[in-house]
Amino acid sequence: MNAAEQPLRILYSDDLTHIGSCVSPYHKKGELFRPEMMAADVDEVADAGADVHMLQPGLGWTALWRSRVLPFREHYEWVMERYGGGDSIFDRYMLDGGDVVQVFVDRCRQRGTEPFISLRMNDYHGKELLDFSREQIAEYSRRIAGYDTALSLTLFASRFQMEHRDWRLGHDPEGVRDITDPAVFQKEVSLRTHTRHARVLNWAVPEVREHKFALIRELCENYDLDGFELDFMRDSYLFPQEATTSEQRRELMTAYCRRVRELLDRTARAGQRRRLCVRIPQHPEIYDALGINVASWHAAGVDMFNLSCHYRTEQQTRLPDIVAMAPDADHYLELTQTPMRLWRDGIEEFRMTTREQFRTSAHLAYSQGATGISLFNFMYYRRNYERVDAVFSEPPFDVIADLKNPDILADTVQHYFLSPGSNVWGIPGFALPRRLNPNQPEAFRLDMAPPRGGWQEPARLRVQAAAPLGSSRIEATFNGCPIDSTPDVAEPYPNPFDRRGGLGRPEELRAWRVPVQSLCAGSNTLELRLTGSEPVTILFIDVTCES
Repeated sequence: MNAAEQPLRILYSDDLTHIGSCVSPYHKKGELFRPEMMAADVDEVADAGADVHMLQPGLGWTALWRSRVLPFREHYEWVMERYGGGDSIFDRYMLDGGDVVQVFVDRCRQRGTEPFISLRMNDYHGKELLDFSREQIAEYSRRIAGYDTALSLTLFASRFQMEHRDWRLGHDPEGVRDITDPAVFQKEVSLRTHTRHARVLNWAVPEVREHKFALIRELCENYDLDGFELDFMRDSYLFPQEATTSEQRRELMTAYCRRVRELLDRTARAGQRRRLCVRIPQHPEIYDALGINVASWHAAGVDMFNLSCHYRTEQQTRLPDIVAMAPDADHYLELTQTPMRLWRDGIEEFRMTTREQFRTSAHLAYSQGATGISLFNFMYYRRNYERVDAVFSEPPFDVIADLKNPDILADTVQHYFLSPGSNVWGIPGFALPRRLNPNQPEAFRLDMAPPRGGWQEPARLRVQAAAPLGSSRIEATFNGCPIDSTPDVAEPYPNPFDRRGGLGRPEELRAWRVPVQSLCAGSNTLELRLTGSEPVTILFIDVTCES
């Protein structure tokens, strides 16, 4: 725990772009940015009770503030000359002398919410488009679904990045340079992802690190911030593995954290401790590749570790192991709007995170040593231009008050789950999805934390398969005890967030009853055995416990 009198329980991460892409009480589709939108955004977060509002001012390639390092007009004119296209919703405001960051900070101060800036260190969004010509971009923007105006690259493009292509992290996947139609990347999601990973910048190059630090310095020197987050998740690739050693990566990144710590101390108000936060994967397996060393980073001045699952909520995490690496630091488990998204018949479907799942995830995290909870993509329950055929709602802002109160969480119903993680790194051994072969038992670990007074009622366990199970028979044991099946495969609680069947169809689900005496605090083992059928793939597992 850091030196603050009261722990910061809720970090609210705000990607800013949602103001333009989502329909909300303060933004209608097609409206350009106005300062009142930023103020309304801050207000709804403050009203919900978040302690920290972390603004990501764009994608980290464009300065949406009054910048000498990257003056907006110069950037805008370069983008128009290089790519053409339309404006982002922020362009007119910025060209007229606006300052998104100042509006944000001023409103946070008025509302009593701590303002942090979260800067993306190596964002990969849109990098697949940057090598195309003006003519190719123009043709693409005329045809792309979901855009009413010409495609804007103001937030995605970087002159620094384009002028130093030799500093890209890797080589494009085979055949990419022969693609003349940008729409290919809309259809080939894997190709798009691998191209983005290759085109982010190589952090072993000193000039790359310095370019980003210049933006950090400018923000810390010119704005009244309470803290700063270094976001190493978008993209979570930094170094060429074959050209750097573990020691080199660790030393470079520890020195970078120390340098930002010194900057924060130098620019703080008298008596103020500006907190340094890092957003890193909750998977220690990838730390060596990224140069992450939690203990040395904490010693270098990192106060807060925001442990991210990249995109999806993962309730079953390595949080306890990471807390043990720096027990005196503050640790936050990041929760998002969805624990699972899948493609069905070419359509993207979402299982949206429910209030019960938020509360249970937070209760479990607190039991494992977390200081608090971080929320990411929380606003994307709302309608936005990318999700044109689904159910939409207002985000469940009311749950935030509960997430910051461990006593409340200890008295609520519980909904545990094991979800397919966002395994963008290709880490072996992810629990889901998992193929069940006939007569070959498969084991799964589920961490659980009892409510106040312990579990009083039997739990219900469900598994969701990737396809209809037909007559497939699955036997289950929980902590070594066989459990009885039940035909009740319905959702345990009313769910207002169903997105095109992401919850699973009855024919894809199986369920069992778990006796109270079989439930254990801490690690639980589920074993599934498929008998007498073709292999099946398990996508999602959940356990519902009444308090």
